Amino acid sequence: MGFFNRQGRGRTLLLTAALAAAVWSGCGDNTASNPTKYTLQISKNPIDGGTVTRNPDRSAYDAGTRVTVRAAPASGYRFVSWSGVSASTDVEVIVTMEADLTLTANFQQQTGHVHDWGDWVVTTPATCEAAGVETRTCKLDGSHKDTRAIAKLTGTSCNPNHVHDWGDWVVTTPATCEAAGMETRTCKLDANHKETQTIPKLTGSSCNSGGGSSETVSLGGLKWMTKNLNVQTAESWCYGEGGQVYDYEVDNFVTLTPSQVQANCDKYGRLYTWSAAKTACQLVGMRLPTREEWNALVTAAGGASTAGSKLKSSTGWNSYSGVSSTDEFQFSALPGGYRGSVGNFNNAGRNGYWWTATEDSEGYAYNRYMNYYRDRVYEDFHDKSDGFSARCVQD
Repeated sequence: MGFFNRQGRGRTLLLTAALAAAVWSGCGDNTASNPTKYTLQISKNPIDGGTVTRNPDRSAYDAGTRVTVRAAPASGYRFVSWSGVSASTDVEVIVTMEADLTLTANFQQQTGHVHDWGDWVVTTPATCEAAGVETRTCKLDGSHKDTRAIAKLTGTSCNPNHVHDWGDWVVTTPATCEAAGMETRTCKLDANHKETQTIPKLTGSSCNSGGGSSETVSLGGLKWMTKNLNVQTAESWCYGEGGQVYDYEVDNFVTLTPSQVQANCDKYGRLYTWSAAKTACQLVGMRLPTREEWNALVTAAGGASTAGSKLKSSTGWNSYSGVSSTDEFQFSALPGGYRGSVGNFNNAGRNGYWWTATEDSEGYAYNRYMNYYRDRVYEDFHDKSDGFSARCVQD
């Protein structure tokens, strides 16, 4: 590098071409040899709530680098969310490095053993001799497990000595006043195994009063009993039996004498729960009519608004001005009243209630009823434990 010093006319001229060239060569863009770096600061809240890992794990990252960060809760904690560059509630997030960033994993301590359980897994299979075990594991803490028993196996493969699981008894031959009947039950594990037992023949007032009588009238395409059923079964009562009766004359409940109770059975038949009514009809070789079959009966008698006048017995009902019963179809409906589920009785002589075989819901079934001051036949539904009269049908 040379300097030329030329003097002239009182001025000095310095020529610095080489130095200028050196300075010019250092003023270019250096990013290719010195790229931009960013940092990712990771933290936990609280500090002992869990661990946080990142991939790739570096102290600084080139611009545009994608970093996967994952949180793992410690025992007794659960992961809640991220804060900082992300607010995700997922345990794993991906961040792109475009600046210096911070990211905090937020954990929450578990209290009261609140678990997020996985699926049940069989750990000890059940056998014919012993129950098994299945286990589930908390997703938040693998050290927390829950177990429950699996019922031991049943069925014909486990019952080589004919140990049966019997179903309900079903009447196959109804009992009558003249002969015993028969009922059968079937093994739930093997339908080929059946057991039978005798049903004693009908006795007492059910035969003397014709409660199981074969007297029928053809209406609506079916043969209907012409009297309220009077066959004694479990969950059936004479009006006033075992409870008090509401007396409208004294406006209070009263207790009937045994002879009064029996007279009510002879006159009105018995009152049955819904299931007892179905059983009682089977015992006399008939069945409880469905809601639709009652509808057909009412239609055959002229429709709901007036059918009561043709279906009600001409005697046995309280009197009411302008209302009379012709019993045109010889159905002879009688007002046996009802027994409430708490055990008291009401409305004999005033209203008659009859079960249908049709359920409204698990605890309720449809019924028909008539009263002394209207010609209408009504439909309603009641608790199956109430006590109503029954009329049985034959196809």
